[in-house]
Amino acid sequence: MDTTAPTPNWLVSLLVIFSLAAIAVFGLYIFRHTQRASLDEQHEMLKAQLVPMREAAAHVEDRIPPLEKNILNRRALLAPLDTFEGTNRADVDRALTTNGATLKTNEGLQDKAMSAFADAMKEAPERRQELGREEERSYTTERDNDDRRRQLREDVEKQSQTIEVQKKKWRGEKAVLDDRIDELEGRVRQLTNQLDTSNREFKIDGNILASEAADGFVVIGLGFAEHLRSGTKFAVFNRRAGKIVVKGQILVTEVREHVSTARVLSEADRNDPLVKGDHLHNPVYDPEHIRSFAVRGDFKRFSRTEITRFIQESGGTVDNDLAVNVDFLVAGSNAPADLDQATKLGMSILSEDQLLEFLRFDARPSTSTWAFILASCKEGKRFGFAGNFTAVNESTARKAIERNGGKTSSGVSKDYVALIVGEGAESEMAEARKLGIPVIDQAQFARIVEPE
Repeated sequence: MDTTAPTPNWLVSLLVIFSLAAIAVFGLYIFRHTQRASLDEQHEMLKAQLVPMREAAAHVEDRIPPLEKNILNRRALLAPLDTFEGTNRADVDRALTTNGATLKTNEGLQDKAMSAFADAMKEAPERRQELGREEERSYTTERDNDDRRRQLREDVEKQSQTIEVQKKKWRGEKAVLDDRIDELEGRVRQLTNQLDTSNREFKIDGNILASEAADGFVVIGLGFAEHLRSGTKFAVFNRRAGKIVVKGQILVTEVREHVSTARVLSEADRNDPLVKGDHLHNPVYDPEHIRSFAVRGDFKRFSRTEITRFIQESGGTVDNDLAVNVDFLVAGSNAPADLDQATKLGMSILSEDQLLEFLRFDARPSTSTWAFILASCKEGKRFGFAGNFTAVNESTARKAIERNGGKTSSGVSKDYVALIVGEGAESEMAEARKLGIPVIDQAQFARIVEPE
């Protein structure tokens, strides 16, 4: 006979309540911890953006004094031209004054001649010969006066022509200076105006036709007929309550005429998977036009090779020549000639940070992922590798794991703490997802792995 006393119902109820309370407190703790980690990551990102913005502001302030100096030099050149024009006007006034005095003198001579003529008429018989000589002398004087007047007119015309030549020269120099000022002002606008990429709207480049997100791939309604190529990345988003919700990221692996297969690189929320009808966005991809970039100068955060890879992963092309068919110039430091050429061609200019924002490429190392990898390595956990590695050398990735105490193997096993995948690893990704093993893409691993 069982003599054990049954557990009271009130005690059972109390234990259930305490268990639920403990679960709720633990869930709240996990939520607060995750929220704080996200805020710390955002804080680091804002700190990283503050430094280049301050450097850009200092660079713009350094450009202002030279421009003001050029304006003062132009004004200094205009002052002598104004003085020269005033001098020419004074010379013309002086010549006119002299001509007036000469005319008055001639008038006096004519009066004297008339008086002499009257006297000669009184003494006509005796003065005819003298009158003839006087008339000849008067004629000669008048002719000389005419020659003088003609010479004065020629001098006035020459002075007027000289003034016109100087005016034309001054107008030409003024036009050159005005063009230079316009060019410098355009350069100031180019250096001070920032390309607004942060508020760019997501455009719908395509849609998901079928989804097997749990197995790690989706089918999209774009193909080589729409200029799509393998290796292009898309952000997956949808609109809810008037807001854009980014759900994840995919990478095109197989392209057909009007449909393609893409690998799921990331999902923002496992409870909100990628489904049929979700929209696709790529800032560079255009079904009617492939955007072209030129990369010039030296960069602080990434090399030219890395920036070229970022552009190509987004579906764009990189041209070696800076020509009219190039849409954007990605300009670093030490590239003044390329900046001038791009400005003349009317090309849009992007800095390193603006390019990353334009492509919406998260180039910051994922501290949480790297912390997870380091913690697992310290515990001696094993990582799986699968696929063809193109963004990072597989040997380098394995050494990074092993150097920190971790172990590496090929394929998928339930004992693995994570699976690091390259190209062509769709089946391994699907198996890892079924086993609940985290999947780390090679591109993400390439950005977080510490160099040897």
